Amino acid sequence: MGSGVRKRVYAAVVAGLLTATPMSFAAEILCGMDEVPLFSCALENGQLFSLCGKNTELWFWYGASRAAGFAFAVGSGENDELLDYEHDTGYQTDFFRLTFLHEGYEYEVYRDHDGLSGPETDAGIRVMEPGSGKSEAYRCK
Repeated sequence: MGSGVRKRVYAAVVAGLLTATPMSFAAEILCGMDEVPLFSCALENGQLFSLCGKNTELWFWYGASRAAGFAFAVGSGENDELLDYEHDTGYQTDFFRLTFLHEGYEYEVYRDHDGLSGPETDAGIRVMEPGSGKSEAYRCK
C-alpha cells in the first residue's frame, strides 16, 4: 500500500516537490530563462506543453512557442483554494496530479507510473469544463 499526500500548496513548495521528481519528457521546454521547469513534454498532437514556476506563479505554456500561455498566481490568497496537489507513491508506483482552475476551466497535469503493470509512464494534461462533462485530454508522447 502506498503513502499518499493530498494538500493545497504554494508555487514555491510545488516547485521544490516537482523538481525533486524528474517530470520532463521533452527535449525542448517552453519555460523562460527566469522560470523553473516543473513539467514539460511533447504531446501526441505535435505541440509542446510546459508548466513552469516563477516566484509565486505557475506558468502554463502550450504550443510550438511561448505564444500561448497564462500565469496562475498562488500565495496571494485569491487562487489558493483553486490549486490542488496530489502525489501517491508505493512499491514501483508513482501517481501525480496538479489540478487548478483558470478562467472557468479545470486543468489537470498528471503522471502515472505503475511499474507492476509495465515500464510505461502515462502523462499529459486534461482540460475540463466543470459542470458540463466536457473534457479534452492531451497525452505526452
